Amino acid sequence: MFCLKIIVMESQWDLVHYFDELYPVSDAIKKFYSEIIKDVPAPAKILSIGSNSGSLEFFLAKQGCDVTGIENFPPLLESANLKKRTQLLSIRFFTIPENELTRFLGKKFYNIVNILGSHLCFRDSKEEAFSLISAMHELVAEGGKVIIKTFNFEQLIPNSSIDLPVRSGERTKLFTTMKNDGNTTSISMKIQIWDEKVIPILKDRKVCPLTRNDLESFAKKAGFKNVEFYSDFQKKTLTSESMDLVCVLS
Repeated sequence: MFCLKIIVMESQWDLVHYFDELYPVSDAIKKFYSEIIKDVPAPAKILSIGSNSGSLEFFLAKQGCDVTGIENFPPLLESANLKKRTQLLSIRFFTIPENELTRFLGKKFYNIVNILGSHLCFRDSKEEAFSLISAMHELVAEGGKVIIKTFNFEQLIPNSSIDLPVRSGERTKLFTTMKNDGNTTSISMKIQIWDEKVIPILKDRKVCPLTRNDLESFAKKAGFKNVEFYSDFQKKTLTSESMDLVCVLS
């Protein structure tokens, strides 16, 4: 899953159209959340910040959860709401500025708060990232959990570049590159539909490189007592070579 609100090129519509195909809800993700849901009162109240096209949220709603998705990129929000029309589930999607989440949403209300797909890293500064983590602490209920998934930036040393594993669907492929030029960390994305030419989606879009130490420091400062790190949703050990980082705050 990926934050797409920053895409401004015409080809954005291509990626939104194929989003569910490129970012399916894997068996590992389903098992991970099924286990967490068991530990909170039913029906679990779930908030997803950056819910994209809502695939995970629909899975959770079908498990009996009460789900709220916040998505500020209109094409993805429209995609999620179109799917909602055909299903009678306790689920809703809407837009709220991320700096006003605690103004409009219930404090200490949600059993599980998600911010996945490297969405947290699309900030202009680490101060903004900390502000969002603090907001999540205000929103999550006692005994609840906050789930963060992002790229493992420890892989990127100054003046280096990493090609992420290619995401493939039946009709398309997505190519992603992370780069650190010594001063700025950025992401570039390209999409290929069928056997057509590769189309740029993002070009050197600046991101905020949050490391394990950053996340742990921000979590403790925000008031979280426990911080767990994994390399994926199978809860494998996180290392400096891990491609992704999954963080559970409670």
